[in-house]
Amino acid sequence: MCEQKFRLVLLETSGNQAYIFAANKLREIMGASQIVHEVGTKLVCESLDAVCPGRHNLYWREQEQCVEFKDGRLFEGDCQAEVMVAASGKALILVADNGGVKDDCLANKLIRAWSLRVCRYLPGVDATGVYSAARCWSEGGAVAAANLQAHQRFEQARLRRRGPLARFQRLPVTAACVSSGGPASGFFSETPGKSTAGQGEPAAQSDKKEPLFAGSTTTLTKRQRQRYNKTRERFNQLYGPDCRLFGNLLNHDTFDKMGADWLAVIHADGNDLGRVFLGFGEHVGKINAALKNSNPNHDMKDGELNRAYVDAYREFSRGLDECAQKAFKQALLVCKALDLVKRAGDDTWRFPIFPVVLGGDDLTVVMTGELALPFCAAFLKAFEGQVAGWQQELPEDDSAVEPDAIVQYICQKALGAPRLGICAGVAIIKPHFPFHVAHDLAEELLRSAKQVKAKALGKPCSALDFHILHDSSFTSLDDLRQRLRPAPGMLLHAKPYALGAGVVAGDGADDAVAQWLACHDWERFCCAAQALQTKLPDASGVYKPILPPSQAHAVVENIWAVDKHAESAFQYGTMKRYGDFADAWRAATGDGKLFFEDGDVKRTYFLDALEAKGFMEGTDE
Repeated sequence: MCEQKFRLVLLETSGNQAYIFAANKLREIMGASQIVHEVGTKLVCESLDAVCPGRHNLYWREQEQCVEFKDGRLFEGDCQAEVMVAASGKALILVADNGGVKDDCLANKLIRAWSLRVCRYLPGVDATGVYSAARCWSEGGAVAAANLQAHQRFEQARLRRRGPLARFQRLPVTAACVSSGGPASGFFSETPGKSTAGQGEPAAQSDKKEPLFAGSTTTLTKRQRQRYNKTRERFNQLYGPDCRLFGNLLNHDTFDKMGADWLAVIHADGNDLGRVFLGFGEHVGKINAALKNSNPNHDMKDGELNRAYVDAYREFSRGLDECAQKAFKQALLVCKALDLVKRAGDDTWRFPIFPVVLGGDDLTVVMTGELALPFCAAFLKAFEGQVAGWQQELPEDDSAVEPDAIVQYICQKALGAPRLGICAGVAIIKPHFPFHVAHDLAEELLRSAKQVKAKALGKPCSALDFHILHDSSFTSLDDLRQRLRPAPGMLLHAKPYALGAGVVAGDGADDAVAQWLACHDWERFCCAAQALQTKLPDASGVYKPILPPSQAHAVVENIWAVDKHAESAFQYGTMKRYGDFADAWRAATGDGKLFFEDGDVKRTYFLDALEAKGFMEGTDE
């Protein structure tokens, strides 16, 4: 008879992007990011301390603003709860089942303690907690089945409960919060401790030296300076004392001091991570040694399979987090060579970059636009490289896989290559444009970059799409791209661009995939952009572009006019007359043509390269 029973508890937030970016103030955005981080880490640890003190494996490190896993394992010693994942906005916890009624169930107590803390200390977060049915630890695949059931119950619970907008209707009529637009709970001051919360009208505003604003409790929670500072401390702890990240990038004075003219938002997300987790239990079951410290020739029993699954799941999640953090730091090092990265008075580097979300396969960054494209490309390459070479090369024998190589191993089994692709959307706008324009456009660009998954036919591949917005009257990506379709069968852009196209083609991609990747190769585009921004000295020693701006605009006019002679004019006019540019353009495109065939569509790199001129890492002299 089964004696050791467990339940799997899933604690997760929903609508994180909407919650974080509900306002245009970066201080509130940073505060909201810290809140989502604390929901899946700090509050989980506090809730475990409340329901089973000293009998779990999670510890909250206040100074570093992160969690640390201890050695406790479920059903070993006095451990009653074992955390598998504790990350921003999500936690998975195995808890012992005592066989009691619903209110007595340890899983139910944990969800109740966690939900109470979320509602009390972090109002406005859309958080849900569910747990699986009780299962026997000695049952093979029990943890994998409980994980699947918990996620299914989570979706069912979300469908049964109305969303925050439906639950908080503004009847009777209330004032709107100045930041979020939602219903305000009172009139508040920017100074902590001063408010007239609950008053029906701001009668005292004229008597105050400091103006009051209509606000909600959610907004005030995000604005708390302590939480705002913790966000900066948490990210600065990751990159060492010599790296400082700006925290006031939405302040126009900051841009004036740095001499920056553009603001960028980057959204990045991994590809096929759901497919990786779908067969996670099947792949882990093939590892016979490293995750359980036993003889490679020993066949695991059912309980040992569950233990291997739990350990591998935790190591995989932690490994992805570390890959993202190390890739971010590598991208920062790339930015050191660019002009907008300055040294502070104490000889530290000041980066005009701030990661709003960084963990797992997710990244959301606010930064100056001049650094956005080099930084994004460097991050995508570094992330894919970190996953592929996480700790060691994969052995030929599955039984020799070490815990440090679990990230590559699972990706190899699930995706056919020991790496994980990641896509990004980069929206670059003027600082005085509404911030939500950049945020929404970056999400659309990310969805556009995701088409690389279908084009690469399941091969792990990274890609990015970008747009530099000069006019805020057109903000929809569909509208912007439709304007680049002057005639049927012609597109005046080659986005999105794939990174590491040669590696994917080397994995055995067929000719159609290889051709698409070659047409949308990021390195080829970078060479095209370099051809338009390179300068060489003339006879008098003055550096001038190898293709004069007037000639570049003449080429653009021919392109937009859909002139059938545009290609011949480019070949026998521009290329013949400007030899240095011709050599650079021929090296970039291979054949030196203005247009290229992408299936049944004609495309060109020229407008993309001209658009990105000044935003690419290159040589001006």
